[in-house]
Amino acid sequence: MLDSELHTDEKFQFDVATGMSEGPGEAHKASVLSNFILGRNHGFAVIAEGVGGQIDAPLASSFATTEVFSYLKLQENALENGKYSTTFVLQQAVRSANSKIGNHIKQHRASSGMGTALLVPMVRNDRLFWISGGNAFLYLLRDGMLRKINKDGALEDAAGVEQEVSVDAQVKNGVSKKRAPVNGDTLNDLDCPDAAVQLKSGDILLAGTEGMHALPNEKLAACLIEGATHRSVDIVSSIIKAMQSSSAADKDTAGFVVIKVATTGVQDGVIDLDQMPVVAQVAAETPKADAPKERKVRWYRGQKYYQD
Repeated sequence: MLDSELHTDEKFQFDVATGMSEGPGEAHKASVLSNFILGRNHGFAVIAEGVGGQIDAPLASSFATTEVFSYLKLQENALENGKYSTTFVLQQAVRSANSKIGNHIKQHRASSGMGTALLVPMVRNDRLFWISGGNAFLYLLRDGMLRKINKDGALEDAAGVEQEVSVDAQVKNGVSKKRAPVNGDTLNDLDCPDAAVQLKSGDILLAGTEGMHALPNEKLAACLIEGATHRSVDIVSSIIKAMQSSSAADKDTAGFVVIKVATTGVQDGVIDLDQMPVVAQVAAETPKADAPKERKVRWYRGQKYYQD
């Protein structure tokens, strides 16, 4: 199904910054790429967090981010021309990344068990689309309220399976594949709805990996709210500072992107006169008051009379 009703009278612009907070953990590695170009009202970001050990985890996340990024860049014209729907292109991009990881595993059997969580938020003017899988989170701040946009894609750790468990054990019990569904196998547990979220001026998007949860949601919301009047890079700096000072025992590397949404104030098909050069300016003349009429004078027998 092709996208519909993507036109809006308002033109949107985006202030975007990416960030990385390094943690002590070695089992997860994050990777972030962003494609928001000044002057364009659309863009996307790719956030991944790999599993599989010190070597294969960063490989998995790097494979995923670069493959998805390249695929989406190659399909930009097809999206603009309406050849394919946004969700179709997002799904194909993740399939391409999954195949890349699968081919690597076939050639390097020692890498069996590698994979990655993945999140791709894509904005097209006032519409937010996404595809996600595993422990990656997409938030939207509006009117002081922080909302989680994408669905959970990983198993809870309630069963007591933590990262100290070996990679092989995690694969057997399914935790690794749930946490990192882009692993060269059949793609499952992906969240990619056809419907989009309609954005408004003033919205702030935060997309990141599992390591963000070293901070409680209330603290993340506070960082976004406090930075609402600042640049996105200032918000990123605030989040990194808060994460580095966090005492959370499970603090891990976190990669994320902040996207601030605003309108340009210019509508489609309308020329902004404020951008036109002023070639002359003449002060308006003040209208003059009418002069009083002269009264006619007549004399009769030496007396003066006025005739109105």
